Amino acid sequence: MQEKMVPIRCVICEQEKDERLNILGKTICELCEQDLATSNVGDSNYSYLVFRLKALWFSDKDEGIPFIR
Repeated sequence: MQEKMVPIRCVICEQEKDERLNILGKTICELCEQDLATSNVGDSNYSYLVFRLKALWFSDKDEGIPFIR
């Protein structure tokens, strides 16, 4: 029997999703994972993706790094 996953907020898009990738105790949804895998340095959203990924290495108590509370 499969357990139902509880939606958790993605550190990139800030939406609650069931499908996810957990890295360092933080969550990235499947759509954002695909964006990360297919984006190039010259893409318009690349800087935003990199900026939001910094939340993986910093806690919500660290200053200067945006994190969902």
